[in-house]
Amino acid sequence: MLSKDDLLAIRNLVKDEVRSSENRLVKKMELSQNEVIKEVGNFIHDTVLPQLEEKADKSDIERIERKLDTYAAETSRNATDIQEIKMFVRMPQI
Repeated sequence: MLSKDDLLAIRNLVKDEVRSSENRLVKKMELSQNEVIKEVGNFIHDTVLPQLEEKADKSDIERIERKLDTYAAETSRNATDIQEIKMFVRMPQI
């Protein structure tokens, strides 16, 4: 049979081994956490940001194209209005 001192020694050994295992697990988790953070950062940098930039560029281009279309339409209407005014001015007055 084991004495009280033997049981206490076993208890301390188990306690130390559990602490050591916990410490190793914490270190592995920290390394894994850092690796996950690094990989997420790489994913955002390599995939998400280029897509956002591409969409931002497209939306800017589309906005500019809409403005140009509006400007072209207004210019065309103005040119037509000017032609009508010129015709009216040239018409002989009765």
